[in-house]
Amino acid sequence: MTTAPSPLRNQSIWDLFNGNISRASYAALKEHARHAALMFDFFQQGLTQEDYDLTRFGKIESLDTWVMSDAGQDALVRLTQDLQNRILKVGHYALPAHDLRQILYKDATEGLRFAKYEEPQGYKSAFIIPMFCHDIGRLLEGKFFGLGLPMSEWIPHNQLSYLMLRETLDDYPEIPTKLKNHFLYAVLAHSGENGKTYMSRAVQTCDRMQMIGPEGFFRAVSFMTGLLPDGELAYPHDEIYQRELPHLWHHKSVLSVMEHVGRNMYPNIGENHQDWQEHMQLQNTGLLWHMGKVSPKLRDRIFAPEMGTVPETSLGMFKRKLSTAHMMAVRDLADGTGYVPPTGDEFVPALMARRLCAVLENPRGAAKLTQSMRIGIHDAVNRIKPEDMAYMAVGINHAIRGQQQLDREDNILISRLLGNRGTDALTRTIATEAQRFSHSGVIPLNISLGRNQPRFTL
Repeated sequence: MTTAPSPLRNQSIWDLFNGNISRASYAALKEHARHAALMFDFFQQGLTQEDYDLTRFGKIESLDTWVMSDAGQDALVRLTQDLQNRILKVGHYALPAHDLRQILYKDATEGLRFAKYEEPQGYKSAFIIPMFCHDIGRLLEGKFFGLGLPMSEWIPHNQLSYLMLRETLDDYPEIPTKLKNHFLYAVLAHSGENGKTYMSRAVQTCDRMQMIGPEGFFRAVSFMTGLLPDGELAYPHDEIYQRELPHLWHHKSVLSVMEHVGRNMYPNIGENHQDWQEHMQLQNTGLLWHMGKVSPKLRDRIFAPEMGTVPETSLGMFKRKLSTAHMMAVRDLADGTGYVPPTGDEFVPALMARRLCAVLENPRGAAKLTQSMRIGIHDAVNRIKPEDMAYMAVGINHAIRGQQQLDREDNILISRLLGNRGTDALTRTIATEAQRFSHSGVIPLNISLGRNQPRFTL
């Protein structure tokens, strides 16, 4: 690992949580993080073909042997516990959507699910470490939030995560350097286009499952309306959205973001996990479809390509048409799960906003909303046009029910892993911490459901 020359070279990145930071020192940190990422020379270190292998088999004998040894497992467990403790100590700085619930529960459990389905071998089995800690840089974002910088000037969180993990790894000289570099690359490369290694692709695959469906909906609500000054809940009325979508970071609407990630996700890895990936894609489209059933005008804007209301030749690169098979499965799912009608209270903007705030804050480990975030959410609700209120109310109801069901899915997985005497120590360490943030704790293990059988119903 190459260390970048910088005024912050000898300063602990974790110690930044304990002191004050000015805009000038933030600018210095930004340059330090950028330089450190550029100087990370992972792919100039004589990597072999095996380093790029995307199968579940390790194929690097020295790393495979070390990771599976008693000494290797012990070191990885200590590293994991160290990271968990560090995260817990600074968790109160977290911003919504990237809090303790997300890092230690949802991300960690998706990594456990991927590991259970795919059974990565040798050194690749340790991918779950960068999986659960790839967003730790988001915690520093919370520390710096008070600076009031526009989001366009924020330090890329993957670079902060890289620095934080690198510093932690420096305390473990017994971990092979090449394995550390696989960890660091997976963290640094997790945002954007697909990475070049198995660990990076596994982290990206799991991370992307949190961007879609009910969990993705509420994360988008907290981000788009709680953190952005002009974020919207409802779908844009601009007719261009029938044919094209903006680049991801140019969206202002929660629903258009959900549509974008559903239509444009990069290809992921995982043969057995693919069932779950497809299932989560169905939940994402299904949530939008439920809203469209309430409002034909919304349906005709979001699903214009699938409804045939615009010619395929007019579609832009981000309004990719969903397959006929996918839409048939969405309709079947929606027809079989019933309608969750609004009670009437949801049509009162103040009550809808209060409900959204409660849903965002109530889960264990969820970040608390500041007054400005609450105002942003209330303002976004107040801007919803009268003709959009009904479908938004129905969408929120379905998302709440879906989020609860997904949590049950995660809790079942955690309980099975902890109840199995054959579960390895690293997996048990991840699962034990995740269980602390589950709603229902240990669930009875006498639940006879198929290994890969999706149980979620929207």
